Amino acid sequence: MAAAGTRSGRYLLGVWILVAVLTPLAGFLGARGMAPAVGVAGLLCLPLARPRLTDTAGLILFGLLVEWALISALWSPAPLPQDLKHFGRFTGLHLFQQLLFSGALIITARNLSPDLARKALTWVGGGLLALIAVLLFESVTDAWLLGTIQGLAGQKSNVAHWALRAVGQGAYVLVMLFWPVLIGFWSDGRRRLAGAFAGGAILALILLHISAPVTALVTSAAVFGLVFWLGRSRAWWRLRARSSSCPG
Repeated sequence: MAAAGTRSGRYLLGVWILVAVLTPLAGFLGARGMAPAVGVAGLLCLPLARPRLTDTAGLILFGLLVEWALISALWSPAPLPQDLKHFGRFTGLHLFQQLLFSGALIITARNLSPDLARKALTWVGGGLLALIAVLLFESVTDAWLLGTIQGLAGQKSNVAHWALRAVGQGAYVLVMLFWPVLIGFWSDGRRRLAGAFAGGAILALILLHISAPVTALVTSAAVFGLVFWLGRSRAWWRLRARSSSCPG
């Protein structure tokens, strides 16, 4: 049931606004910053999470990815030191917490009414646009902002190359949320905003000179195109089957 105008709907919108506000800062801190932010948001959504049968496939796939990541963290052809074994166990606990909390955040998002969902999209998109602005600024100033923060904290500034690599961790957050926000803007009729978002994100990835997020974005585009094409083909075959079964 849509949560239009209800207390739960406004509560969920508040959670997504929190995610949007934290996105530029958490993205600047990389995965270590974004994971706790998403975890807190998912924890806040957990009491309202009501999984449906249609969620099973997605949750199973998410769980298999977590299991694969855990195996990758624990497995090694060489004997692992004891501290790395403890680290692997901690990583496994962290990943399963993310499965629970991230799943709750995603599942409860459908309870937003169209109006509240549009507002949540605007906030999250705004947070990502702010992150893009930060990444672009850092890429053309050799991570001046990061160096300034390190100086204020009394830390020795990194060499520009390594500072940019640290800033580039925010690109993983950008790629992770790229398609939902882009498709949301496009389907909502905000085509120019979608184009500005896509162009800024791609430019930031290019200027940061990091390959993994670019590879992930290109691969996800291919997968998205394949799934979109298969969906259209299946719909076309169903329509054709129904037309052929109709008399006259």
